Amino acid sequence: MSVMGNRFILSVVAMGLFVFTLPPLHAEPTDDEKKSLHAAEQSYKDGAFDLCNDRVSALLKKYPKSELAAAAELLQARALYQLGRSDAAVAALNLPIDQVPENLRADTLFWQAESLLDLGKWPDAEAKYRAVIALKDNAGHTDAANLGLAWALFKQGKEADALPLIQALIKDQPATPAGWQAQLLLAKIQLAKNQLKEAIAGLEALLASKPEPGLAFETDYWLGEAYVANNQADQGIIAYQKITNEPKAFPKSLVAKAFLGLGRAEHALHQDDQAMLAYEQTYKLTDNETTRLDAFRAYLQSARAGGQLPEAVTKLQEFAKTSDASAPGALFAIGSALAEDREDDKAIGILESLLVAYGTSPWVPATNYQLGQLYAREEKPAQAIKALQSCIDANTDPVLVRSARFQLGYVLLRQTKDYAGAAAQFAQISDGTDSSAENAAYNFLLAQAYLGKSDIFMKAESDFEKRFPKSSHAKEIALAEGQLLANQGKTDDAKAAYQKAIALPGTDPGQEALLKALADLQYQTNDLAGSRTTCQMIVDQFPSDALAAAQRGILIDYELKKLNEDQVEQALVQLADKYKNAAGAPEAYFRLGEFYFYRQDFVKAQDAFQQLIANYPNSGSVDHAYFYAGQAALSHQDYGAAKTLLEKVPDNSIFKPDARLWEGRVYHEQLNFDQAVPFFDAVLATEKTGSDFVQANLLKGQCLFEMGTKDATNYPKAVAAFDQILKSKDGSIAERNEAAVRKAKCLEKMNQTSEAMALYLDVLYGRVAGDDATSPTPPEFSWQFKAGMEAGRLREAQKDWRGAIEVYKRLEQIGGAHQQLVHDLINKLRRDNYIYE
Repeated sequence: MSVMGNRFILSVVAMGLFVFTLPPLHAEPTDDEKKSLHAAEQSYKDGAFDLCNDRVSALLKKYPKSELAAAAELLQARALYQLGRSDAAVAALNLPIDQVPENLRADTLFWQAESLLDLGKWPDAEAKYRAVIALKDNAGHTDAANLGLAWALFKQGKEADALPLIQALIKDQPATPAGWQAQLLLAKIQLAKNQLKEAIAGLEALLASKPEPGLAFETDYWLGEAYVANNQADQGIIAYQKITNEPKAFPKSLVAKAFLGLGRAEHALHQDDQAMLAYEQTYKLTDNETTRLDAFRAYLQSARAGGQLPEAVTKLQEFAKTSDASAPGALFAIGSALAEDREDDKAIGILESLLVAYGTSPWVPATNYQLGQLYAREEKPAQAIKALQSCIDANTDPVLVRSARFQLGYVLLRQTKDYAGAAAQFAQISDGTDSSAENAAYNFLLAQAYLGKSDIFMKAESDFEKRFPKSSHAKEIALAEGQLLANQGKTDDAKAAYQKAIALPGTDPGQEALLKALADLQYQTNDLAGSRTTCQMIVDQFPSDALAAAQRGILIDYELKKLNEDQVEQALVQLADKYKNAAGAPEAYFRLGEFYFYRQDFVKAQDAFQQLIANYPNSGSVDHAYFYAGQAALSHQDYGAAKTLLEKVPDNSIFKPDARLWEGRVYHEQLNFDQAVPFFDAVLATEKTGSDFVQANLLKGQCLFEMGTKDATNYPKAVAAFDQILKSKDGSIAERNEAAVRKAKCLEKMNQTSEAMALYLDVLYGRVAGDDATSPTPPEFSWQFKAGMEAGRLREAQKDWRGAIEVYKRLEQIGGAHQQLVHDLINKLRRDNYIYE
């Protein structure tokens, strides 16, 4: 519940007792000074607080050393308070109390307390009120100070101390301004506690006692608030209009608030055109920046509801041009409204312009916070971090700073993966037991888990469980703990953490995530029976999202030999049929296709993938299905279908390079080498490293080699393709050795026999892929064997029998399926060429 403060009414309580008793003067004030101060006082009494402020400012500017300056400044602070500018009032009353003239100390302390109360600084306000009450001569502020003290105590949760002060005034001073004000304060407390019927009854009774006009207006305002809170917006409108329809209603700050309440009541009744008019009156009347911002936001909200948001934005922008005081709040409200409508670029532009044009506005920290959220949503973490850090550095509103720290931590955690930085932010806001502390502490744990800091994690987790024993994050924390332990190789401890949390009540998404993580870990550690049991738990507890678990259960049964291939096929087909109308249906067909594919039943695999495409054309799995269906078609030599399916993989799919590669393979298998090369070039245009880069170069080189039989200029081109692999760090040992052997074959065709021989020997002795040349069992055999046979062939052609024997000895040493063949070849060369050593 927002606090109006006592403002004009409390000033009435104290007015008769507020007398300026001037200290001895060093120079008698002139008649003009006295007249100016008297005019300012009269403006205050008339409720013209803005005029009072202007007149005091003019007096102090004209007579800066006037003996009336202290009294004038106090009067100005009171006027600022009545205008809703309590922060300015506090700033105006900034002298230490012992430097304030003694006759003004009681009034200074009292208005300091009132201003602090209005700003929600309850402990500071309490201290000032107690100081007023403790004075021997408090200028008649006792009753008003007790009322303010009661509200400050209540807002700090000290209701037992607050109520006796209020009840004493109601009992001892009935039908007096102080007693009426106590009745109003009691109703406000009831309203704050959501005791709406009691509050309404008390406020109606207070009005029935016919209090003086100022108190009656304030009572009408709070009655309107109570009615709206009680879902009686129509009655609220009547109460507010007793103020807004009365030309003599005062003070202006209360009238502005009444218009704001009126607009909210009308908005609740879907009378958005009338609501916009009320909000417009609010932001034109009020001098309080918070109230003005509330009015701007509510105005735009009603405009959105009435389909008039663009027009309302334009109108507010025009209004902002007429008032530097209003412009920052208007721009902030517009930016926030655009952000709510997901018009992020426009919102960012408006808010950034606010920072440039109004860099000293009090809304700058909130603007930076809003920008931080927008930039984070736009996946622009650097700008988000800068904006949020600026908000934090301003260090104005502790609640806003706390929110900014949380958002900054979240950006660091989720977007930049700066887990240490995220942990540092969350650590600063994780104290306490409220929901915001709980969320911060939870994210602190996640950051420590990502950092692998198990000791810190375990200690923080224990503290979290003590502070938040019923936290909704319990299962997510257990999931993070299990992943942390599993990453450290403590798989048994990880399983135990998962199982302990799974046993907790609840079948929320956290439970499902735990079961899936446990099933995965069990499968990875070869606990197939355990994984099968956990998969069944997923099926039982989450039947609408159990497809993946059910599929894994079937495949585990196959691995455990509980099902044969035909039974697995039947089970997967039944599963796909069962889930054909569920969200996971495409996945069912995809897994079925995979099963057929790995079983090398390519016809059925192609059919399963094409069923997915036909039945679920909007599925995110369609591009995958086109690719694997094309592969399956090629595998059973249905070249036409393979080309058609692979061509349909969307250009924006991550599978597009693979699809182009396989399209090239189709033409390669059909010996259409010149048609295959452009597909490999298309792959190489986007893939500069990685598996596709290697395969495209290998296949391109093979095609060019074959094309060399008709045009020898293709051999150097083939060499260039193989060199792309050999000059890079990509490719497996086998792939690099293959590239070298194929390059050597090209060199032979180019009559560069010695270079070819050297390359064959490099492969044979492991110098290309970095094998250990002395190892009897190198990690790659096939291409080394081919290189050795080619090198031996060349040496035999050169009649270098001993050289050939040395090559074949290396092959015999390597071993493998052809070891005996090589051994016989060595013996034959020795016999035929009389080499016996």
